[in-house]
Amino acid sequence: MDNKVLSFFSSKKFPEETAYYYLLILFVISNFLALIASIIKVAAYFSTGASHFLGFSQGLGLASAGGLLIILARIRAIVRNLFSSISKRYPEYASVFLKFDEVMVNVGISITAAGLILNLFLPFGFLAVLLGITFCFHFLVKALKDHEQNEMKVVLKITGSDKLSSFFSNVVVDKNTFVLMFITLCGYLLLHPEYFQSIKDYYEHRGTILTKEEKA
Repeated sequence: MDNKVLSFFSSKKFPEETAYYYLLILFVISNFLALIASIIKVAAYFSTGASHFLGFSQGLGLASAGGLLIILARIRAIVRNLFSSISKRYPEYASVFLKFDEVMVNVGISITAAGLILNLFLPFGFLAVLLGITFCFHFLVKALKDHEQNEMKVVLKITGSDKLSSFFSNVVVDKNTFVLMFITLCGYLLLHPEYFQSIKDYYEHRGTILTKEEKA
């Protein structure tokens, strides 16, 4: 049990897909319940029953959003560590790594953290958490997709390959998908598993660059 808990917080291993989907399902449910509870609480002039219902949804949201935030922060950390390791071994990769833009991901993390606090005290506070998680996920995928395009020539040179597959070619990241993630309470991500899978496949493939070098 302790190993599983430590593994969940580890920044050296890619998060388990099962944990991600369980937390995402709980997060979507908590958002739906929080929306209903917030409306009831305001409409019922902050009645005790409505407050209890809202408190339950807030607790569920705190647990699920906190877990998702940890997963997203872990992905950001291990991807950055991978890029750093590749840069140390291949100096030509360093210039590409410096262009990796994660500013908006950090903004999303900050919004989520602030939202988790607001959600404990305010009706509709879950919207701040939802916005933060949407920010994190959207801009993390966007940053990696842009980085993949920027690094293509360098990675081809490092691997000695004639052609390199794009892991994000089928992943759409634009204003419309951002809005869809938000208005569906992140349910959009459940219907599109390619977002999480593309990050995982990309990370594992880029990790082979170091693995091959170590075996050589």
